[in-house]
Amino acid sequence: MSQRRKILITIAGVAVGLLASAANTLAAETTYYDEKPWGVYLHAPESPEDGNPYCAIRTTLWEARSVGIEYILEAGDEIGVALRLNKQGWDLPVGETTAVKVQSMVGALATPTMKAISGNELYFKITQFEPESMALGIALKLVFNGQPQPLTVAFEGSEPAWSVPALGLYEAHALDQVFSKCLLDLRGLNVASSAGAAGGATSPFIQKSTPTENTTSAPTTATPPSSEWQFSKAEEDWGQTCYASTKAGDIKVGFMGSPGKSLIGYVDGLFDGDTIATWRVDDAESQSVIGGPSDYSGWTEFSVPVELLDEVAHGRELAITGSSDKQVVVSLKGAAEAIPAFNACFGKAPPASASNSSTAPTEGTKTFRSCLLQVDGKKVIDGACSWGPYGSSSSDFVMEAEGYFAQLFTNDATTATGYWNGERNASHAHDDLGRLEKNGNCWAGPKARLCVQQ
Repeated sequence: MSQRRKILITIAGVAVGLLASAANTLAAETTYYDEKPWGVYLHAPESPEDGNPYCAIRTTLWEARSVGIEYILEAGDEIGVALRLNKQGWDLPVGETTAVKVQSMVGALATPTMKAISGNELYFKITQFEPESMALGIALKLVFNGQPQPLTVAFEGSEPAWSVPALGLYEAHALDQVFSKCLLDLRGLNVASSAGAAGGATSPFIQKSTPTENTTSAPTTATPPSSEWQFSKAEEDWGQTCYASTKAGDIKVGFMGSPGKSLIGYVDGLFDGDTIATWRVDDAESQSVIGGPSDYSGWTEFSVPVELLDEVAHGRELAITGSSDKQVVVSLKGAAEAIPAFNACFGKAPPASASNSSTAPTEGTKTFRSCLLQVDGKKVIDGACSWGPYGSSSSDFVMEAEGYFAQLFTNDATTATGYWNGERNASHAHDDLGRLEKNGNCWAGPKARLCVQQ
């Protein structure tokens, strides 16, 4: 039987298996997908004391060991993520920790400190804003998204490294479909709130005091109602600039961008200094980005992905939460009209007199690669990056990672000229990398070296 046919049968069998089990008590674990090298499983404990339910993407290569990536249903329908390593025959010192290297492609490396939670299990819970967690999240994401990558897990001690081969594109698509079904079913397994877990009743309304109650608690404060989103244009020092924005009390939230330049999300009146913040629309995946105060406007500006605009245009609510727990939540009323107008303005081609090498890269058909940017002997980018065409030319390219980007303008098949932005989060590629010559997957010259693993 072909692999493709086996996968189709597996997907079709999921619905039958779930219907068959609907009349029975939910088992501890339900199999949604069971192919090599990864399977999908819904783990639903019968009692809250046994932990929260989760969907697991788990290796199926070995009988006695496994790598599990778990998506855990938490209070408020939030989804947490954890990494679990299990091997029969281990005799781990429970409670102690060890560093484990997790690598999904050359350079996409994370080294989480995992805790022995039993004699044969290591566990690590991903937490927002922690460098270890963010690196691990990126490494794991590359295993299943875009061009699927292999996964390697290496240990400090005598345990040999574990290697999981990459999924094929068709297998990755099939797994994603089944995993989406698992997540949908997972959200149907409500986690009791703290009040519910204690046996108390819950309500969507604020408890009102009766005349006989003597309460001195202060009123609860909330983000003020936000205005409708508005589109506008202005002539700034660098040229025409497009804006889409709203206000919630004294806090202003919006997007700005000029044709041919990068997209900026900004918040005014909330953050102080540099910060890491998550931008999240409704229940969509949150985007963690680094921001800092603008010398021009004073706003806190973030380089946000252009995909966020589509989520904002079709969403109901945008929540922005900083690493200091400061948060603003704004309604997206009016965004369905403001964002398309912003896109039409922002997406216009830059004036013909503008230099292609002067502005930050815009999102196009960029993909994740393993990259190296070395300038004057120093490695500026060494690991996962986005790489793709720059501008309208199919022969010019841009490399971008960790706030740095470099642009490559080819002269012919073997020579090119390069530029880079010189310092983290600078928006202009103003530093000349000189003449570069092609050698395999690299372009190199006296000053710089750019390499991309295809």
